[in-house]
Amino acid sequence: MQNRLNQVAVVELDRAGTAGTLTRVITDPNFDVPTTVATALGRLYLPNARFTTPPTTTTPYSAVAVDPR
Repeated sequence: MQNRLNQVAVVELDRAGTAGTLTRVITDPNFDVPTTVATALGRLYLPNARFTTPPTTTTPYSAVAVDPR
């Protein structure tokens, strides 16, 4: 997760898990500083922190689902 860049770097690890190769970058126009990522049902889910939006009691927040492939 590269939150300030609004993108997810997909890295393929070697068998030992000690080195990796960047295979692609996932972006989505609905990303608004996503802070973490979870996987479920074959999708990646990223909640938007909206760090660039001043928070109020009515500020909406959302999560974005993307295909990891």
